[in-house]
Amino acid sequence: MSGDARPDGSLRHRLGMAVATLVGGSVDGRALALFRMGLACSVWFEARQNVWRLDQYTPNQLHVPLLGLPLDGFDLDTGWQLCAWQMRAALFLFFGLGGRVAAVVALLAQGALFGVSALNFQNHVYLMLVLLALVSTSQCDAAWSVRSLLRRARGAARVPALPVRLIQAQILIIYLYTGLHKAALGFADGYALCRFLGRDLPRSPLAGWLSPQGPWPQPGFAEWVSTALGSAACGEHVPTFVVAGAVGTIVAELGLAAGLAWRRSVWVGVIVGLGLHATIYASMSVVTFGAMMVSTYPLFIAAPWVGARSPRGR
Repeated sequence: MSGDARPDGSLRHRLGMAVATLVGGSVDGRALALFRMGLACSVWFEARQNVWRLDQYTPNQLHVPLLGLPLDGFDLDTGWQLCAWQMRAALFLFFGLGGRVAAVVALLAQGALFGVSALNFQNHVYLMLVLLALVSTSQCDAAWSVRSLLRRARGAARVPALPVRLIQAQILIIYLYTGLHKAALGFADGYALCRFLGRDLPRSPLAGWLSPQGPWPQPGFAEWVSTALGSAACGEHVPTFVVAGAVGTIVAELGLAAGLAWRRSVWVGVIVGLGLHATIYASMSVVTFGAMMVSTYPLFIAAPWVGARSPRGR
């Protein structure tokens, strides 16, 4: 053995193998296809929301977010055309017909609307732009797509792992940051959650399901919300169930940042994540953000960060 050779058990070798396992090799293209379709559904729904948001403006009210610069040359007809292109791109992305090009078109359309409407200047829209940029660099239409059908591909398609790892990293960072941010802000006392629920719960899907016209009518539900989550209830003595929900949210988000990354705990993370986002949807009507986060779960199932199989032999 030469003097500069290193044994296989060296730290550098182990770190190199860990990095190669994480970002090298390939992952199951079907998992990426499921993510592609979930993201496409989110893009289409957000385009519908963009139409609604544009309807809240008159032409002289459009301003660049944060900067406040007026957009005299941008009219609502242009905005609606961008929404139409975004919907078309979402359909092409869903069916995997020119998936990467469709992702770029959706990115440009949503990006333009992101830059002209303060109502579009939101965290979940930024996340959508990041995911569209990342999926446009992947072989997102290698499986379960019109392209794969035309090529008559057989067997499970494999796609490069690096774009998938970047998508996963974005999701893990979001869960970790939101959990730490809520913990640092004192979210666990339940006051902020109580105010959010008091505002959003009366017009949420859950309220519709429990209304007298809903499938599970509970006539006293509206009165209970007003009493339990009103401004007086969210003062000095926050209801115990709200405090439990706030603490549970922090624990769930921090747990997802770790649980989704490990092969042995990924299914637990998936179940917790589905429960978390289903609860947020039912009580606060949050659709796009939850749909995008959940659509990434097949990627973690197919290619977890810790305990992933070595790319050798693939």
